Amino acid sequence: MVRQGSAKPLYGGSIPPLASRVVHHGTILINKPGWWNWYTRSAYPKPRRVWGNPAPRVVLDKIKTMFYVYLLKSQQKNRLYIGRMGNLKRRLREHQSGKVRSTKKLLPIELVFYEAFKHKKDAIRRERYFKTSKGKSSLKQIIRESIK
Repeated sequence: MVRQGSAKPLYGGSIPPLASRVVHHGTILINKPGWWNWYTRSAYPKPRRVWGNPAPRVVLDKIKTMFYVYLLKSQQKNRLYIGRMGNLKRRLREHQSGKVRSTKKLLPIELVFYEAFKHKKDAIRRERYFKTSKGKSSLKQIIRESIK
C-alpha cells in the first residue's frame, strides 16, 4: 500500500511485529504497527502510555536495610569504641582485620552491644547521644555486666 501523494510504503517496506510490551519504571508502553513516522524514518510509532495499574514487577530495593549503632570493647586496653553502620557484619570484619584507623591500635576487639534502627537518622541520633557524657554513663549502666 502507498500513502496518498507519496511514494513511501505504509510500513516502511517490511511488516513490523503485531505488538510488543515494554515496561519502563512501572508504566506500560505499547508499540503497535502504525503509520510511518516521518521524523524518525521508522515504521514504529512513538510508544503511547496506557493508563491504569502498572505491570507487576519484582522490586529488590524494597528490602529495607537496618542501621546499627554498636559498641566495641578492646580486650587488652579496656577501652570502648562507639560506631554506626548499615552492614554490621562487614564493618566488624573491617575492625577485626585492622582496616579501621581508630580501632587498629585497640586490637583484639569484641562486639559488646548493638541496636538496630529502621531509619538512618535515628541511628545517627542514638550514636551522637552515646558519645555524650550522659550517653556514656547510661550505656555503661545498660551493659555493666558485659564490660567487667
